[in-house]
Amino acid sequence: MPDHAESFDDVFALRTPTATATPKQRSSSTSISSLLPAQLRLAQIIEMIHTASILHDQVAVSPADSSNKLSILGGDFLLGRASAALSRLGSNHVVELIGSVISNLSEGRVVMSSSWDEYLKNAYLKTGSLMAKGTRSAVLLAGGRSRCRIWHLHLGGT
Repeated sequence: MPDHAESFDDVFALRTPTATATPKQRSSSTSISSLLPAQLRLAQIIEMIHTASILHDQVAVSPADSSNKLSILGGDFLLGRASAALSRLGSNHVVELIGSVISNLSEGRVVMSSSWDEYLKNAYLKTGSLMAKGTRSAVLLAGGRSRCRIWHLHLGGT
């Protein structure tokens, strides 16, 4: 396996939606070609982190067997590849944001939800953090700041 994560480009390729978008929605949406290469790479990294999270979630669902080992190893492998690709994006702030997402995911795995407030916190830690901080990172990679930050806050960001 090569040391770089370019081999994931085909697996985590971004595709333009076709069947669900109406012509009006298609014309008003941002095309993939208008995104910066770093933003496309960030989207692939975020998908790798999300897939790793799903693999790790399977450990709690499955009985104790060899599939748990594969879920853990597969998730850890994707997190490692995502971290390596993240370090090559060239933005320390983005690395810090997405690094905190990985920490949030780990914390969300051990937090038990016994109340609605704890459930909402857990939902943020496990998924909301990834979406909010991923959005903020994409804005930072494009050089944006304040107006897009408001939209990021609507997604649950801090």
